Amino acid sequence: MSVRHAVLGLLAEEPDHGYRLKQRFDERVGAVWGLNLGQVYQTLALLEAKQLIRRCDEPTGKTPPRGPVGARDTIRYELTHTGEAVLSKWLRRTPSAPKPMRDELLVRLLFLADRDPEEAIARIESQESLYKGYLAALRSRERNMEAADDDETLGAVIGLDAARLHAEAHVKWLENCRLRFEQLCEARRRDDGKA
Repeated sequence: MSVRHAVLGLLAEEPDHGYRLKQRFDERVGAVWGLNLGQVYQTLALLEAKQLIRRCDEPTGKTPPRGPVGARDTIRYELTHTGEAVLSKWLRRTPSAPKPMRDELLVRLLFLADRDPEEAIARIESQESLYKGYLAALRSRERNMEAADDDETLGAVIGLDAARLHAEAHVKWLENCRLRFEQLCEARRRDDGKA
């Protein structure tokens, strides 16, 4: 998914300002996808240039929100017919193939395997600790959402499900890596004892 499609989807629900679009995005998928305000405004400019969205007048009597960028937050956008067609086509598109794992730790472990397997174990344990803390925070957010139990939280709940399941899988991978490196260290100790 691109930020472009997320913005189109949010604008299909209702016209809005850049700052508020970021807030709405964060409410739904902030747990799994960080988005900065600059990305929102760049995306709005791109979508407007492609005529997928347009600026619309503020309803009389309504004061636009003031975010950290001031004047840009007074511009409200809405979807055009072309934007709606692009969004509809994207929503119906066949899902893409699974993406390969690109994790910095994986590359680091490839080099530490021969150089310093003990250091590899320390890096793995550090990453495990980080992910377990992240999982605890996600589970806490899930409990808070379950307490809310309304239809408007469904998008956020499935986003949290995705983040939690991904993190749980990562923790299992880390546990597997740690076990393999511990076996490697033990085998080297045995070999050193024989020499």
